[in-house]
Amino acid sequence: MMTIYKADPDTSSANLSNCSIRHDENIAVKKSSPVHYHFKIKSTTAQITKTVQYCDDLLRRHQWGTPHVQSELCIALSEALANAIIHGNRNDPEKFVQLKIRLDEKQVKISVMDQGPGFDHRHLPDPLADDNIKKRNGRGIYLMSALVDSVKFSRRAKGMEVTLLKSLPNE
Repeated sequence: MMTIYKADPDTSSANLSNCSIRHDENIAVKKSSPVHYHFKIKSTTAQITKTVQYCDDLLRRHQWGTPHVQSELCIALSEALANAIIHGNRNDPEKFVQLKIRLDEKQVKISVMDQGPGFDHRHLPDPLADDNIKKRNGRGIYLMSALVDSVKFSRRAKGMEVTLLKSLPNE
């Protein structure tokens, strides 16, 4: 289950309107104003691919960045969603992940919020250390950091939030 909301870029109100996936091709963007999306995603790994594909479509429809930059963002988003669903919410289908995307003409801001207990990102093992290099997991945060300009972690009252920032390269 993925519920998608799109904030109206023409108003400053916080009202969100429900936006059907089938009608998303009708979403128009003014290049001069930011556009906001809010997703509520059920905590199942099946939702990761669907959500990333939808976000990739958003980036292409808004003509944001080159295909290479879009791919980098989608890989980072996939890792953030996997961490939130698997590690944060522990694959609990009764929990949800909130995803917020803000696109403007120069930058994308992606926030992924889970309902888990949180963690200290400063005390993670080095994924490139000899003991870890052949492990099947433990590289998500490293990948996110390599693919976007900024990765920020914040504890919230009920969970963790990771914020990814990616700016368009200067032309």
